[in-house]
Amino acid sequence: VVKVLEPVEKVHRNAGGDIEFYSVTNEGDVYHWLRALTNLENPMPHAQMMMVDIPDGGAYNVSDAKEVNEKCATEFINIFVREGGLSGSSWVNIGYGSYV
Repeated sequence: VVKVLEPVEKVHRNAGGDIEFYSVTNEGDVYHWLRALTNLENPMPHAQMMMVDIPDGGAYNVSDAKEVNEKCATEFINIFVREGGLSGSSWVNIGYGSYV
């Protein structure tokens, strides 16, 4: 998944984008924190993409894509950028977390 996202991140950065890209495995503190924050109880049998908008109070959206590839990752980012973030967007999976 990381190798698939590297060119997407490069294109996004070269275009002046400010989205940070991270990958998380099914272990460790960040994995458990993200699952708790987004109320995702069980991991899917495939990789998942998630957008977390920390400056927007922890708004998040989990992609419903069944695979992570360059096309779906680019579209996921483009929707976020086009709609100006997660707050007030038309994304249906939006939720809010707590960073306390």
